[in-house]
Amino acid sequence: MNEAYFSVGVALLLTLGAVIVATSTIKIAKEYERGVVFRLGRLITLRGPGLFFIFPFGIDHVRK
Repeated sequence: MNEAYFSVGVALLLTLGAVIVATSTIKIAKEYERGVVFRLGRLITLRGPGLFFIFPFGIDHVRK
């Protein structure tokens, strides 16, 4: 019985971790916005309107 609870807990933690990573990776710019992507403080690229992906956890930073 304890093994079942353990496996459910691990599955919930992995799912929660995947959701957190996905939300910090996906960025959306509106039609009238442009995103400037900085990687570790240096300018990398400009992103136009729409959906784009960045590296999470402080590696990439977006300014709109």
